[in-house]
Amino acid sequence: MIRNTLLTSVLTLSWVLYAFPAASDPSPECVAAVQKATAEHTECLLEATADFAIKERAPRLSQRRARCDSRFEKRFRRALKRNGVDNCTNLRASDIVENTHAFVEQAVAASSNAANIPSAVLLLPSVRTDLNFSEASYQGAIRAIPEDWRLNVIENTGMRPEAEWRAELFAQLENGANVIFATGVEYADALTEAMAEYPELRVASVPTGPEGVDAERLLILPLDSGGTGGVLAGEAAVVLTEVGHVAFVGGIEAVDGYEADAFVVRVNEIDPDIIVDVTWVGSFGDPVLTRAVTIEAIEAGADVVLAGSDTVTAQVALERGVKSIGWVYDPRDSGSPLGTASSSVRFDIVWGKAVEWVETGSPPSDAEIDPINFWRATIYPH
Repeated sequence: MIRNTLLTSVLTLSWVLYAFPAASDPSPECVAAVQKATAEHTECLLEATADFAIKERAPRLSQRRARCDSRFEKRFRRALKRNGVDNCTNLRASDIVENTHAFVEQAVAASSNAANIPSAVLLLPSVRTDLNFSEASYQGAIRAIPEDWRLNVIENTGMRPEAEWRAELFAQLENGANVIFATGVEYADALTEAMAEYPELRVASVPTGPEGVDAERLLILPLDSGGTGGVLAGEAAVVLTEVGHVAFVGGIEAVDGYEADAFVVRVNEIDPDIIVDVTWVGSFGDPVLTRAVTIEAIEAGADVVLAGSDTVTAQVALERGVKSIGWVYDPRDSGSPLGTASSSVRFDIVWGKAVEWVETGSPPSDAEIDPINFWRATIYPH
């Protein structure tokens, strides 16, 4: 990992050629030859360091470094011979070796310090500005990550080739990520592979996670178990409706069906006379279908609609002069004028539990990850 991280620094080594007096007007061929030999020397040292980073292997590391030095000196002499010693350079191989060793040691030390900084990789199915599930997760991660952590975001995985975002993920893991924050149900295979390849890696996943993996390294945060979000949204809907007719406009029934059920039950518990419609778009993020389904719900008489599929529902509601409830994400967090209320997930608490887990080594209790701690209902202004 050290070699992969530092190898790009080889290109900066041209300074070595000018650290010592050179003959007048060395030929471009001479400069190129010495540069190449120096770069190969640095790569050899980095590769040796990566292979023998364990202290117990220090003697073997010294032997490998000595071989690197010997190869460089041969390449250096060959470069001088081919270009003419007198009109090529008066740099000495020993001087370059000494400075290259110092450069590599400094680079490795810097890399080790960077590797000690805790880091998280956030997987998002949509873009981080979708005014919905992904944005809620992203904004929560920003608030939850301590100042001395790094956050790396891999977004819009649902619209990109899997091979592409997987490559990004494993590149981040190769750089030493401590934990993955997985937002969604579609990452099970990738997470299983990652946990198998990186034994120290931890995974926090919502609302479900991979099966058959090391349970001690997996934290599943069931955001909406028990229909908490639907209950809170139902309470908000009862307050907002003026005609006694509300609608839950959901994305996929298999995902949010129990939330819709909880919404209906809670509304009817408070006021049995309120008409409650539940309608499904059949997908998340399909603006055409969402618009059609939302218009249908409003034309059926609802004066409050829940934007469970897409924020297009809230946009249509605004156009039609009815009220809407944001789902999972509170649009006002990003300054959006959409919506009259929200039933949103506090992802700062969700990911905060994962951060505590990494820092303390102790997973949160069942009570701490009860969904009642993650949801909040808000009626604007707030």
